[in-house]
Amino acid sequence: IRDLGGVYMGVGTDQNFMMAAWARSEVLVLLDFDQAIVDLHGAYEVAFALADTPDEFLELWSSEGVSRLEAAIVERYPDPEVRAPMETALRSARRTVRSRLSGVHRQYQRLDIPSFLSDQADYDWIRGLWRDGRVFPIRGDLTADVTMQDLAAAVRTSGMTLQVMYISNCEQYFDYE
Repeated sequence: IRDLGGVYMGVGTDQNFMMAAWARSEVLVLLDFDQAIVDLHGAYEVAFALADTPDEFLELWSSEGVSRLEAAIVERYPDPEVRAPMETALRSARRTVRSRLSGVHRQYQRLDIPSFLSDQADYDWIRGLWRDGRVFPIRGDLTADVTMQDLAAAVRTSGMTLQVMYISNCEQYFDYE
């Protein structure tokens, strides 16, 4: 997927940042049927805005750094109704996110594979997409009629091409009747 550009559509969270950075995707559509994952992307957005480096980003998910992230969420989203779902998702998932990010970081460093968690250029790419409003976390169902049709229409309208599609483990949730 190296340097494909275009639109990236992926299910889940951090794995999308890694692959989209490698692809140098120009737009990220982060799709999930779980609203909590969509809400967690709000916390990711704030973390990318707050942290200048991959190390700072990782620190925000630690027990020592999360208070900075929480304060930045409050500052960015002063309306309690808007930020409440993000705060709930962060409280629920922070330890899991920290563990996952740390594990992925260690694994890819051992393998000598750069990622947004270790490579400043990859990190800056993803951070720039968030900053420029080119990341779209949405709730959607891959098995329903509307989600993929809407995505296809949006991609066509943009004049871009869907270059990478990552569906994670979605098939585990499909009913094959």
